[in-house]
Amino acid sequence: MAYSFPVFAGDVEAGRLAVSREGLYVRFVLTAKVRPCPARLMCRCGGRDLSIGVPVPKNGVLRLDRRLSAAALGDFDPAAVERAFLAPVVGADDRAPADAPSGWRAVPSARALFPEAPDVPALYDASERPRFALPFVPGKGFAAPWLLPRCEIIRIGDGLFAVFSPGGGCGEGGVSP
Repeated sequence: MAYSFPVFAGDVEAGRLAVSREGLYVRFVLTAKVRPCPARLMCRCGGRDLSIGVPVPKNGVLRLDRRLSAAALGDFDPAAVERAFLAPVVGADDRAPADAPSGWRAVPSARALFPEAPDVPALYDASERPRFALPFVPGKGFAAPWLLPRCEIIRIGDGLFAVFSPGGGCGEGGVSP
């Protein structure tokens, strides 16, 4: 039998999770809106949180299709899922510069946020407003020139950053040029 659950990012519904038993395995299939930070799919069941995996963005959607052995999941019961949610992947190296806007975090590569992004250090807004920032050096080109017309340039510390919103640039909750 298959079960379907809403998946939350904070208090906002971000997608759907289908959970089904397949013989000796449990299959988890997630489809969610892209979030601008690495996220981990979690299921709360029986008062404990179970880490399912890290979804991958593809064509503007976060996707995860994973099978875990029923033996490894122990007493996990798909019918007893209390909440499915996306939790930010937080590491020791995620601190943004001290003068970055509140809620911003650092990632070693923008590709961790979006596969089509350049492989350069980046920042992402971990709040509910999805945004990310790439280093910008005037006169030296830009790692993602196709994004430049849809961004806002901000100063953080001694550097300039181009700030973008995924899926539409400056429109719909995006940043203004």
